[in-house]
Amino acid sequence: MIEEARGDSHRRMKALIVKISAPVLVAAKRGGLAAQMPVEVAPGKKDRRQFSALEAVGRLLCGLSALLEREMLDGTVGAIDISDVHNLIGASVDPDGPHKLNFSDGLQPLVDAAFLAQAVLRAPHALWTSLSPDIQRNLVDALHQARKIEPYYNNWLLFSATIEAMLAKIGEPWDPVRIDYALRQHELWYAGDGIYKDGPHLRWDYYNGYVIQPVDRRAKRTPLAG
Repeated sequence: MIEEARGDSHRRMKALIVKISAPVLVAAKRGGLAAQMPVEVAPGKKDRRQFSALEAVGRLLCGLSALLEREMLDGTVGAIDISDVHNLIGASVDPDGPHKLNFSDGLQPLVDAAFLAQAVLRAPHALWTSLSPDIQRNLVDALHQARKIEPYYNNWLLFSATIEAMLAKIGEPWDPVRIDYALRQHELWYAGDGIYKDGPHLRWDYYNGYVIQPVDRRAKRTPLAG
């Protein structure tokens, strides 16, 4: 009974993964994610259309990364076709392609480029070593565009640190000061009981669990960061 329940749970999880991933992966194959992605804007809020596609890519792959890495290392056929994932990354960073995403205009691309970098840190085989050399080079170039964006003096310091951690992981030149500064500031912002302030002020929201804790741990694994 227990094994049967686990099997049902696993099947439901895979079905949910496919349901969430398919719109992004299919759009990338059918004329470009940015062109096809519907964007809703709440009344009185700024239009995030120029950022939404990279946000979808970075956060989707960050969520899929552990599963993609396990399946690649195990040699199993998963719910997600890894070639579709590679196509998504390739189209997103191709500087001469019609569907390259925004890595430099505005401030928000720093955040979503960091989620993409975190995905690579979590799945180095599935999302880096198995990429073609051209896609690898284009991905690095795209992240270099994002790393020029100055972060806010809060959890955004960790986004800059994450990009540097990924560059270090893949053997590219990286800036240890950006990682060291982000980690030291968050040590100063520690409020106790596993909670960090979001900058100088405590904000009781989900950013500790969603950004600060997972990104902080990844950055600390970088050589010279500890």
